[in-house]
Amino acid sequence: MKDKRILLLAGGGGHTGYIYALAERLWTYTKDYDVNLVFAVPEGDWLSEERLQVFGHVFRLPKGRTKPTESGVRFVYRMAKAFLKSRKIVKDVDLIIAGGSNFCIPPSLMGYLKGIPLITIESPVRFTKPGKAVRLLRPFSELTVIWWNMQKEIHPDAEVYPLIPMPKRFGKIPKGHIFITAGSIGSYEFLHSVSALDLENVYMQIGRLDMPLTAVQEKGWNVFRFEAGLDKFIAGARAVITHLGFTAVEARLTYRKPTVIVYDKKTLFTEKDAELFAEHVGAVLVKEPEPKKIMEALDEAEDMPIPKVTDGAYLLAKRIVTEF
Repeated sequence: MKDKRILLLAGGGGHTGYIYALAERLWTYTKDYDVNLVFAVPEGDWLSEERLQVFGHVFRLPKGRTKPTESGVRFVYRMAKAFLKSRKIVKDVDLIIAGGSNFCIPPSLMGYLKGIPLITIESPVRFTKPGKAVRLLRPFSELTVIWWNMQKEIHPDAEVYPLIPMPKRFGKIPKGHIFITAGSIGSYEFLHSVSALDLENVYMQIGRLDMPLTAVQEKGWNVFRFEAGLDKFIAGARAVITHLGFTAVEARLTYRKPTVIVYDKKTLFTEKDAELFAEHVGAVLVKEPEPKKIMEALDEAEDMPIPKVTDGAYLLAKRIVTEF
């Protein structure tokens, strides 16, 4: 019997995080159900490629907008190029799973034109309005996946499958530290605030940002830009300070770490989104990124209850291999 070929679209950052969570569950079915996983990631995103290639072949596609400030001309050019390249990638595919972001639009629509079923995944942070890519792809989708029941207010016909990654076991890893992560893009306001914290034994991931590191290096902090998997830094941490995104899901719901989310007013998400997301993952939200408030939040996070969340990745993977 012909293998069921599933194409998973990972747009980088948190989008790759929850595609990874679903892929590791689907991978357990590859032999019993003749499932073959393939992936597409943005060109130049070696982090996503390195993480996902353990499950299957990884294609590279142009991403329409790689920076919020890029011109519309560049966006249109890259999207057109992505549509052309998508024709080859969706060939012989039986199902497409889109993990959000504009990156997913060309291969998803190209697949739809070829009659390939589509599953679209919304961000766990969206509560007040849908993501643009998900809103565009929803009419073409067999299934729209959300994380929380409250998200039905923006996606009434969607189904709830929280895509929580499985915890990993590590050998020798850093332990007992505070892990601070600004995400793949990063935020100057966030990093300047956390850099002023009076903490020892800190690992800090700063992403793409160029910023003076003398102050934190004098404190003995371990600073790095990127790592293919942040899991080991989360797993060994005594607490995590992070931005508004998927890392908070991993820190709190996968590794059960006291978690502080620092809100950035320049983010695409509203303050209400931030409040509801923090509530759903069991994290403490800091709305004003002041060092004193972040330190108080660290203490408060120690006593926060951990929400009980369904293993949506397992349930969705099982449904995919048996129904689609």
